Amino acid sequence: HIHFTGALNPGMSGGPAVNAQGQVVGVNVATRRGGQLISFLVPARFAAALLIRGKDIRPEAADLRKDVVAQLASWRGAMYKSLAEEGFHDRVFGSYQAPETHAAWFECWASTNASASPKPRASINSTSCKADASVYVASDLNTGTVEINHSYAKSIDLNQFQFATVLTQLAQPRLTLGGTFRKWYTPQHCHEDFVGIAPPADHPPLRVLWCAQGYREFDGLYDVAVVAVTQDRADEALVSRLNLQAIAYDDALRLGRSFLERLQVAR
Repeated sequence: HIHFTGALNPGMSGGPAVNAQGQVVGVNVATRRGGQLISFLVPARFAAALLIRGKDIRPEAADLRKDVVAQLASWRGAMYKSLAEEGFHDRVFGSYQAPETHAAWFECWASTNASASPKPRASINSTSCKADASVYVASDLNTGTVEINHSYAKSIDLNQFQFATVLTQLAQPRLTLGGTFRKWYTPQHCHEDFVGIAPPADHPPLRVLWCAQGYREFDGLYDVAVVAVTQDRADEALVSRLNLQAIAYDDALRLGRSFLERLQVAR
């Protein structure tokens, strides 16, 4: 992408950006809403190559769909390779430690309910990190991102059953459902079970929820949510979440397993 400090407005997508010499330098593709003059262009060389390629090729819709799948696969491969190379660091949350990414292309933030009114009966401190990029497929579908979330909850004056209700609310899968998205996705399927990771002295028992939904138009791609809740204490717990978009199922299994193995008891 080219960072363009001019103003782009709705309706300008796909139009040319021209320099003072009258040369087309890029194609308008995006602007950051809520910012000042933060816009982006696709370099003109890609449009020129596409025009040359299109002179002798008249692709069918099925061919274009395959090309979209190939581009999503290329994006996914590069993103997860970069994620693996950047690695993870462990962060302590109360009695637990959990993985967060070193990757600079993630945007992270934290939240707490400490100042909520009325006074909360369980303290909840959360961190969220989300890949600061995605792939535009259509006006109602952006995909191809990763999100890591941890929420550390500790009871203030709740009994075990009330605290369990709080954890259930925190552990919802959060996959895209309903509305216009139904045309893009197959129905969501979930599986929930208790998981123990050896050695048990280092890893708390987990209640794990695995949810996945496929893409109707793009074979072999899925959105997957992995949610884990520690089960070793009655008054505190860590709820950890990994959301993966447009990923191959086997890759999601490997990444999900690695994520669960890094959830440990703090030392």
